Amino acid sequence: MDGYVDVKFYEPVEDQYITKDGILPAPKSPKKLISMHFFRLRRLQAQIRQTLYQNPRPTPKDDTDPWFSEMNAKIEAWKKAAPISDHGSGLTSDW
Repeated sequence: MDGYVDVKFYEPVEDQYITKDGILPAPKSPKKLISMHFFRLRRLQAQIRQTLYQNPRPTPKDDTDPWFSEMNAKIEAWKKAAPISDHGSGLTSDW
């Protein structure tokens, strides 16, 4: 899946701190951190879709395959990494 994406995330600071000469010291933007978090979820979703539906493979055959535990661990790690303050976005760790 990542073979199709060859760029890094944008800088997690407000745009006014991004200049042609570089990134100025600044606090991280809560809105950008939240959007980056959502993008990480979409990458996990793409990995699941690709593995289970787009390119059928011999494994995983059923939910006892280690792949499911690995994906569950990745999802739990994503959930735990959620920004603490939602700044009005509605994002919560209850997801």
